[in-house]
Amino acid sequence: MKNTVVACLLLCLLGGAVLEAGTGNIIWVRRSDTANLERQADQVWIDHLVNQGYTVTDGGYEVLNDQTLAELNATDLIIMGRGSDSGAYDDTATIGGNSVQEEVAWNSLVTAPLLNMTPYLTRTSRWNWLSTNSTEGVDLDPHTLTALDPDHAAFTGIVLDGNNQINVTTPGVLCQLEFNPVLPDAGNGTIIALGTNGQIQIAEWTAGASFIDGSVAGARRMLLNLSIDLNAGVLTNFMDGLTSESIQMFDNLVADMVVPEPATLLIVGAGALFIRRRK
Repeated sequence: MKNTVVACLLLCLLGGAVLEAGTGNIIWVRRSDTANLERQADQVWIDHLVNQGYTVTDGGYEVLNDQTLAELNATDLIIMGRGSDSGAYDDTATIGGNSVQEEVAWNSLVTAPLLNMTPYLTRTSRWNWLSTNSTEGVDLDPHTLTALDPDHAAFTGIVLDGNNQINVTTPGVLCQLEFNPVLPDAGNGTIIALGTNGQIQIAEWTAGASFIDGSVAGARRMLLNLSIDLNAGVLTNFMDGLTSESIQMFDNLVADMVVPEPATLLIVGAGALFIRRRK
């Protein structure tokens, strides 16, 4: 009986620790060129995460090899920032002495969960998440979002209106968001929310889901499209112009995605119980 209680307490403590926002290691991927304005515009998100208590490292990861792949797979969450260069992640990687298409390596060999903040990487010329090879800038005041799955973790603590909608950008400010063109579905993924004009704003692919090119998701993948363009004299960073609800969606998804799979907790708990029994 004592062993059972100890195991339950350990599992509860472990579960509480991983569910708490602000705990976990995150790699933020953005351009390596420090003079690039889009790279600089990502910094506000990194500072936001650090202020919440996350440990964040950033890098370009434009060359994927055994070392960089190991670094990516050792973290709790990877975030592809809007300040990344999509063209840097569709070349050829060398993994284990073999040549691998980089998009396949990112999709399948990266086994850490990944939150994608840019629609450019979803194209067929990049990672093949969506069946389109283009994006389009949409100017609206404000941008709104319609939740197709209002119970999803993205909307925890967010009050949706009667149409399951919220404002994505601040009313009174004309903002441009980059979207993929209107698509009927996300392939083997699930559309969580649509933007004002019906473009995909949030979508999710579970571990093992196949993408358009046949590559399989090595872990959970999510698209959160808050891709504000840097309009000269208007927007200074990639958080500027977004509502508090949009930032909360980001926070919710980060906290949800850094949580280990339930099987991981069970394994750790079982190990703790084994140690307790050996004493």
